[in-house]
Amino acid sequence: MDTYNKITQLISRWSEFEHKTGSSDMADFGRWLSCDDEKRITEPAGVSPEADDHMTFYKQMPPARQFLTLLSRGARFLDFYLKKAFEGLEISSRLEFQFLVSIYEMKNPRKTDVIYFNLVELSTGVETLKRMQKNGLVTDFPDPADKRTKRLVLTAKGNEVLSAALKKFQWLDLLVNSFGSDDSWQAFSPSLMWFNDFHNEVYHKHKEKSFEQLMDLILRTKSD
Repeated sequence: MDTYNKITQLISRWSEFEHKTGSSDMADFGRWLSCDDEKRITEPAGVSPEADDHMTFYKQMPPARQFLTLLSRGARFLDFYLKKAFEGLEISSRLEFQFLVSIYEMKNPRKTDVIYFNLVELSTGVETLKRMQKNGLVTDFPDPADKRTKRLVLTAKGNEVLSAALKKFQWLDLLVNSFGSDDSWQAFSPSLMWFNDFHNEVYHKHKEKSFEQLMDLILRTKSD
C-alpha cells in the first residue's frame, strides 16, 4: 500500500511538472523534482488565503480599533527588522537594545528605573538584565548614598555593542521611506508623541487599577 501511495504521489508530481514547465523529458523532471523539493523544505509557505482574508478583516475595522491594531502590528514589524539588524551582536531584541540605551542615557540608573521606564513587568526586566550581565554588557555597583541599592553601568563591551546597534539605525531610519509620499510620516509624529505622553502617565500612576477603572479614568480625562 505504501508503494502504491508513492507511485500516486509521483504521478501527481509529474503532472505538476508538465503543467509548470511544458517539458516531458525524464531528466528534466528529475532535476525539477530535486530543486522543487529543496524549495519546499527551505522556503516558507507564504501567506495563505485565510491570512489574506484576515488582512481584509483588519481593513474593515472601526477606525479607532483599526488605528490601535495597526500600531500593534507596526511594533511587530519593527521587532522583525530589529532582530535582523542585531544579528551578530550580543543583543537579540528591542528590549535589550532599549535597556542599553536607557542605562547609557540615564547615567548609572537603578534597575527599577530602567525597567519601569521601558514599560515591562518587573520579572521580565530583572531576567533581561540578568541575561545582559551574564553576557558581559552590563554590570552593577552599590549606590554610594545607599548600599542596599544597586546602580547599573555599561561595560566596555556594552558600549561597543550599543555603538554598533546605533549604527544600524542609520539604515532602519529608511523604514519611513515605505510611506506613500516623501515626509508624509512626519504628520504622525505629533499625534504619537501626545499618545505616548498621555498613556505613559496613566501607566506609571495607575497601573494597578482594573481595566474598567482605567477606561473610566480615560473617559473622565477626555471630558475634562
